[in-house]
Amino acid sequence: MTIQLNGKTETLMTPVSLLDFLQSKDLLSKPLVIELNGQALLREEYRDHTLEDGAILEIVTLAAGG
Repeated sequence: MTIQLNGKTETLMTPVSLLDFLQSKDLLSKPLVIELNGQALLREEYRDHTLEDGAILEIVTLAAGG
């Protein structure tokens, strides 16, 4: 199955929870803005959503700087 991750095709073996996917990418320790299929999600909603075939996922990491 495939999803679109920040405009690029990503292959997944099976549907996976958004929370597990973010853990696999080592992203949970970072401040994130997540949009799944056009819907912005709060951090506490990550475990309630599953990435399925054709999902469109946008992930933005926030960084401080000067």
